[in-house]
Amino acid sequence: MPAVHELESTVALAASPAEVFACLIRPAEVMTLTDPSAGVRLLRGPDVMAEGTANELEITGFGVPQRVIYTVTGFEDRGGAGGAFTETMTKGPLPTFVNEHVVSPAASEEDEAGGCVVHESFRFAPPGGLLGFVLTVDRLRAELEKGLTYRRQALLDRFGAG
Repeated sequence: MPAVHELESTVALAASPAEVFACLIRPAEVMTLTDPSAGVRLLRGPDVMAEGTANELEITGFGVPQRVIYTVTGFEDRGGAGGAFTETMTKGPLPTFVNEHVVSPAASEEDEAGGCVVHESFRFAPPGGLLGFVLTVDRLRAELEKGLTYRRQALLDRFGAG
């Protein structure tokens, strides 16, 4: 089994945790926050994610189109305090790919405007065999970082800086 690598990102937003969480659990909304140049297309998915739901995507960013399925393997809606969910690649080229999303209230208790913090983390391992020569750790990390940078800016543009 190849080594598992990690990558994390956090962004503070001016919107309420409930508003941001409601956006992030809607696959069609998430696609509006995804870099169009990444070559990701939503093929099928629920209107709103919940434990056990799955999104089927086509990813063309690495040359040959790949169909992948991400299944929601953990889900916690905390109402006005946001929530958390985990997506696990259950079909696709990587032996390990887990994406965790946590939306929580901003840390400042005296901040009457509210706001929230979005924390996203990835755990991933490159594939073996010939595909492993293309999808190296460095390439996967670079693509994930590029996607996170785009997502961070899209969230800031949509919800404002917290």
